[in-house]
Amino acid sequence: MQKIRKANAGDSPAIAAIYRYYVEETAISFELTAPREEEMARRIAAVQEKYPYLVLEEQGEVLGYAYASRYRDRAAYDRTAEISVYLRRDAQGQGRGKALLAALLQQLKEQGIMTVVAVITSGNQPSLDFFLSQGFQYAGTLENVGFKNGAWHGISQCTLPLGF
Repeated sequence: MQKIRKANAGDSPAIAAIYRYYVEETAISFELTAPREEEMARRIAAVQEKYPYLVLEEQGEVLGYAYASRYRDRAAYDRTAEISVYLRRDAQGQGRGKALLAALLQQLKEQGIMTVVAVITSGNQPSLDFFLSQGFQYAGTLENVGFKNGAWHGISQCTLPLGF
């Protein structure tokens, strides 16, 4: 049975393991070193000071997570949030990402967030297609803004209005 719930520090080993693949094997995340479990626990707590951080669990096993974060530092952006959704590789393509995203968006809407932004590494067509299929609008690409794995990568941004 699928359960989406608020993440806690005890989820940090599973979250760190899921994220490690994206950091070490892909350019999907622009981080160069995978965070350790302790760092993930710190990040979960920091995000939850203002935004939701959710996990999707089945039979007691964390298969994915989603969270929101501050979009930019200026006060005028306070009702805009950047979002991230990550699934374990063997848990993709079965509607779990949609379920996580829907739960995250509902919580953000309830807390008064008006616009969400998804930032996707250029060339990550499955993620771009995912967000577009969920009603997000393509807002543009910034070319060559991140250097990882010996190559330059761009980012595409997609937005979704929640409260208008």
